[in-house]
Amino acid sequence: MTTAPAFLPRERLAALLDALARRGYECIGPRVRDGAIVYAALEGPEDLPTGVHVRQEPGTYRIEHSETVRQFAWSNGPQAVKPLAFAPREQMWRAERDASGRLRFREILPEPTPIAVIGIRACDLAALALQDRHFLREPLPDPWYAARRERMFLVAMDCSHPGTTCFCASTGDGPQAQRGFDLAMAELDEGFVCRAGSACGEQVLSELALTSASTAQVEAAGE
Repeated sequence: MTTAPAFLPRERLAALLDALARRGYECIGPRVRDGAIVYAALEGPEDLPTGVHVRQEPGTYRIEHSETVRQFAWSNGPQAVKPLAFAPREQMWRAERDASGRLRFREILPEPTPIAVIGIRACDLAALALQDRHFLREPLPDPWYAARRERMFLVAMDCSHPGTTCFCASTGDGPQAQRGFDLAMAELDEGFVCRAGSACGEQVLSELALTSASTAQVEAAGE
């Protein structure tokens, strides 16, 4: 997309979640559970890990807290986005008898709830791209995987606090999200610099009626 970056004030983050909910998406985002940051359903911005940091080193993962208002100031955690693209258990077919008593096998395709994933990182997007290349490849794409991917709206968050175990610099997919998202945001204390990555993402930004991000905000977001 070529539109100019927009600025979402922190107090209007709820408006973004509401806009996605009106479009039928269940918002999934980072929450602190059992001493780790994992993806779970969000009721509102208050569920996000405000002031939370992560100490992540080989053999170490620890949640830490500070007075910052930021909600995405942590390195990617133990749970990636993969569990949202696959079902751990799923009915794929059903056997039924017809009027003559013969068995008929019927494929059962899923109808997953549309989800908006908030805070997905560049490394997750790169992993999804690899999965898409395999499971959506013609001539035999996986219809169960495709059904979930088609119903995913991805809100990427640029990384500001990479961990010592991160490797995006080696693989060229971060810390800033480059592709594969509907919306991408960079977090500042006062809010988020937003950019659209799809037509649907552009429509959501338009609905929020945001102002353009200032040059200073764009520069700060890229630091």
